[in-house]
Amino acid sequence: MGIVEKTFNKSKVGFIAMATTIVWTGLGLQLYIFLSRALGHKLGILQGLSYYLSYFTNLSNLLAGLTLVNMLILELFDLDLLKLKAKQITAVAVFICMASIVFNLELRKLVPRGWIWYISNVLLHDLSPIFFLVIWWFYTPYGQLRARDALIWLIFPVLYFLYILVRGDIIGHYPYPFFNIVKFGYQSVMLNALGILLGFVVLGLLFVKLDSLKIKKNHMQTSSASI
Repeated sequence: MGIVEKTFNKSKVGFIAMATTIVWTGLGLQLYIFLSRALGHKLGILQGLSYYLSYFTNLSNLLAGLTLVNMLILELFDLDLLKLKAKQITAVAVFICMASIVFNLELRKLVPRGWIWYISNVLLHDLSPIFFLVIWWFYTPYGQLRARDALIWLIFPVLYFLYILVRGDIIGHYPYPFFNIVKFGYQSVMLNALGILLGFVVLGLLFVKLDSLKIKKNHMQTSSASI
């Protein structure tokens, strides 16, 4: 059975396409930076990729980029088999929003100067979360989220934290200063991690609350239309 084209909402497709371009452009610039630095320090491409993928921002935006491509394909073609659930899309929204919050509160002042750094960070830490939030609010199915989902969404950040601890212990590099065990010790790093994980939970519960507001908004609109 071939792929069947369908009639689509041009404004919706255009907005998702714009968001997709923003995310993948930012990721491309970050990849260029990390590979250039790796080669400049006589390191291999694989080592450059290792550093690139050690940052939560890049990982979460990779998920966002793949999610947006998926949504774009679903808008253009009848491929319901590939359709993501609202819980999966919301999880990605939580990840990139948390990355943006931590970056703007703690890390922006530490970013090296340079126009490529600046543009990539604006794309991934500022524009990407905003566009993804708009898409989540207007184009994601509602009524499927539960409070327990906020705990399930912790699996990815917890696995990431364990990964960078093991990786850092092996190669001596920690992508974020507040996770640097060599400098701050296990106790401080664990407290920092618990604080950030708590932030994930709070943000996840906020999305669940916003989802319930979308339900009420739709109910009110339906009630008004039926009068």
